[in-house]
This record gives sequence, C-alpha cells and structure tokens, in this order.
Amino acid sequence: MKAAETIHQFYARTQAEAVNTPLNNAGSGHFNVFTRESCKGTPYGRRDFYKISLVIGKGKLQYADRWLDMDAPALLISNPRVPYSWEPMGEQKGWYCLFTEAFLYPGEQKELLDSPLFPAEEIPVFFVNKQE
Repeated sequence: MKAAETIHQFYARTQAEAVNTPLNNAGSGHFNVFTRESCKGTPYGRRDFYKISLVIGKGKLQYADRWLDMDAPALLISNPRVPYSWEPMGEQKGWYCLFTEAFLYPGEQKELLDSPLFPAEEIPVFFVNKQE
C-alpha cells in the first residue's frame, strides 16, 4: 500500500493558504483552517492527519470502497486510517481544517480514532440544513 500523504506533502500538492494563520500555528501539534473555493479534488489515498470539511458544493466522495453522491451541504470528517477521494462537480465553497493528534493530545499516546466520531462501518458525512 502507498505511504500516507503527510501534512507537508498536502501543502506542497495543493499550495493551500491558511485563513489568517501561519502554516504551523499549534506548537507541537498542528491545526489550520482553509477555504474550499480553490478545491480541485483530492486524489484517492490515506493521509497522516485529520480533516473536517464543511462542503458546500456538489461532488462525489469515495470513502474506502464506497461512493457517495453529495448534492447538499455536509460536514465530512476524515481520518488517517481510511483512504478517500473527492471529485468536485461545479463551484465549491465552504471551509476545512487540518489537524494532527498531537494538537489534541500533546505529549500523550491517546488516539482520536478511538472516539465515536470515527465508526469504521459508516461514511462520516453529516448533511446539514441552512440553520445548522
């Protein structure tokens, strides 16, 4: 299996620019927020970081071995263990944040993957309405 993309490789590939923050603003951990307007898609693969996206725009999500057509605003929570890709369809809006476990648990050996946010059997997409 191909090695997981590191957070630094992600920045080099996407040339992402953080929203009003330097690229490593969390000390020993890492956390940044970006806009999705320049989103050109995400190749299928694993990453060594977590990503939470507010997706406003249509597209296709491949998560592990499943596909999901996304045609309404949604919150997507991805993790380092499950490969995924995104194929945008038209204009993309929203935001996403990237973070590492060291940001949440500096100096500890805890794993965020043990939390209920990452059930292995489900695609972590939560459709939201305008109020939410």
